[in-house]
Amino acid sequence: MWPAPDDLIRSLGALCALDRRLHPDGPDRYARFAVPGGEAFHATNGGGDHAVLLHLGVGTLVRGFDHESDASPYMREPQAPDPALEAGLPDALRGALDLTVGPLEGFERTFVAWWDGDRWEHRGDGDFADLTLAPSAGDLGEWLEDLGWRASKKGLTSLLSGSVEADRLKVERVEAPVQDFPGGWRFGDPFTVTVSTVQSVSDIALLKRIREMSGGSIGEIKRALSDGGPLLTYVLQRHSYSQVERVGHIGELVAALAAHGGARLALEAPVQTALDEATFRAMLGPDTLWLSR
Repeated sequence: MWPAPDDLIRSLGALCALDRRLHPDGPDRYARFAVPGGEAFHATNGGGDHAVLLHLGVGTLVRGFDHESDASPYMREPQAPDPALEAGLPDALRGALDLTVGPLEGFERTFVAWWDGDRWEHRGDGDFADLTLAPSAGDLGEWLEDLGWRASKKGLTSLLSGSVEADRLKVERVEAPVQDFPGGWRFGDPFTVTVSTVQSVSDIALLKRIREMSGGSIGEIKRALSDGGPLLTYVLQRHSYSQVERVGHIGELVAALAAHGGARLALEAPVQTALDEATFRAMLGPDTLWLSR
């Protein structure tokens, strides 16, 4: 499990500071927020799972969300967090379960833990939260390399222990692998992709599903079909909160259109061009797996 709250908060603070240094326009994986009664730390693994640590005057609470867990509130009927996750939770911390932290509401939880003064008590499966809230120096190094940065394992160990401040950590920019990406795009940059169809679609169920994905009206979708315009337009960027859902939608739509003449992928930005599947998968990197989910 994790170290005591003071040690865990120290390392999370260092991770937030490092993330802020590398991403001044907005966090990638770690962020710190003020909340009523204390402060909160948000961490994500970049694959749709996240954990939140709330350090309050009444105690320290962790809630986590594993999108593949059977305990997901979206898997329950009616949709709601599993009450078993609250078993034994001190009354003083119950209100913290539903606190909004940054973009995250408390509804999304499949794991709950709290510090009882001597050790962590937990409910649910928190394996992913262990790696997300308390990464090893090796895990942290892999994250940095994914983003195009490199730091020594010794330096990262010192960062996590608190002996080196984030702004003093030596990090080097690593050139992205040479790829034949369009428009000078670099791995990890945002890009806008569209999905259109080769021929018209009359399947009402599919049209309704496209409406749900795109947020447009049936009329707008039919006009796009008649004009050959895009049925779906998404901005994608690795580790963004919407990435998993949007890549999944694209995969679902491409598969559904296979029975209707197939789908066309295209870039709108950084350049307007046709997008073949191999290039699209290369631009997605590890997030490619969501195409087939």
